[in-house]
Amino acid sequence: MKIAVVTPYWRVIPETLARCIGSVQRQTIAATHYLVADGEPQALAARNDDVHLVLPANVGNTGATPRGMGAQLAFNDGCDAVAFLDADNWLEPDHLAKATALLEREGLDIVFARRHIVFPDGERLPPGDEEDEAGDHVDTSCHVISRRASFMAGIWGMYPGAFGSGGDRLPLHVIRLMGLRTGFLAERTVWYETNWPQHYQRAGKAPTGPLRQPSRSVVACFDPETYRQHTGITLPFLPGPRSARPEKKHPHDWRIAVVTPCRDGDGTALRRCIDSVRRQGDRVSHVVVCNSPPPAEASGVMCLSLPCGSPADHGGTARGLGAMLAFQLGFDAVAFLDAGSVLSPGHLDAARAALAAHPADVLVSSTADVLDGLLIARNAAHLGILAAQLPPLPTRAHAAALMVMIARARGASVHRLATGAPADAAPMPPATPFTLDASTLFQRTGVRAAGALT
Repeated sequence: MKIAVVTPYWRVIPETLARCIGSVQRQTIAATHYLVADGEPQALAARNDDVHLVLPANVGNTGATPRGMGAQLAFNDGCDAVAFLDADNWLEPDHLAKATALLEREGLDIVFARRHIVFPDGERLPPGDEEDEAGDHVDTSCHVISRRASFMAGIWGMYPGAFGSGGDRLPLHVIRLMGLRTGFLAERTVWYETNWPQHYQRAGKAPTGPLRQPSRSVVACFDPETYRQHTGITLPFLPGPRSARPEKKHPHDWRIAVVTPCRDGDGTALRRCIDSVRRQGDRVSHVVVCNSPPPAEASGVMCLSLPCGSPADHGGTARGLGAMLAFQLGFDAVAFLDAGSVLSPGHLDAARAALAAHPADVLVSSTADVLDGLLIARNAAHLGILAAQLPPLPTRAHAAALMVMIARARGASVHRLATGAPADAAPMPPATPFTLDASTLFQRTGVRAAGALT
């Protein structure tokens, strides 16, 4: 079994990060540590033989997006299970061995570990956290996810930053809503360092440093429609007393991010691609996702460099992770464009006009089998990561068709852009029928559907 541990980090004390990394290195079974810098990388994370992903900007949602991106990258790199571990926590040496043994022995989708809660001075809080003991709350670092529920990477990664702290509470409700098979470890194998006021109060202990007192929390700020837009999941909860949806903009005012997957050797073509995006206007930004250090041609644009080898997914991993990043950085829409293609002058203005006249969640070019120009609005932001979650498919044409099929299955409206595909789009081979396996599709996307795809 190939196992990954995913750790997002941001402005963590180096000694604390070293403790986290060391606990993964001391596991009794082998695991690859995916360390994801939320905009501010540390040399310590890059010195190890682990995978180091650096986001070009801080997303600002308590590590949820770097955590989800790391998990999706690990699953797409062939990992069978992904464990989460926050940078200020650490693991018992047998944590992964026990969790994966239970995962496989019982055929579970997710295993929940139990935790020790410890103060920064080393004093341990006696067991007795009511929510933990009842299973009504499972801390992020206690999740071990099987490939059978790999779509949960997108659920974690698309947590809305406007909800504030408490991002580990909603995935637990999604897990139960989706009917995933779960189990708890009997032993406590996770060490959780706390600076929460309620833990000091329970212990009758005076804090020696600043306490964690976030200005926003998911209990107060949750909005069901915002969560649906981000994840595709409708949770049966009322809006919180401080919930607020983002201001609804006219399509003409949208900030659009163009996401371009880039491979080695794409340099010259990439320059033409970047120039065509730059000519779309000042409300358009470019996110280039590379499987190697960014080429010189990408200087001046936002780049995300994936540290793993490029999977044979027709650029899907790059598109999906780039879309997740763009939406979580606040863009109103995401459009896909290959490095070997260019946008016609005024292409995105035409897309805005089309959406103003006929509001839609997804806009596809008139050539249905071309991913170039596929545009996703924030109302259906959950469809962006879908590009990275699709099962292996024979051609890009199948990938485009499956994305549209799933968009409609999730209730998204799909319209076609009358002006056609972006100029110079590569011709696609004729699609051949392909039968979808219902189990695989659900495991990867969370969508229950099957049938023939042509």
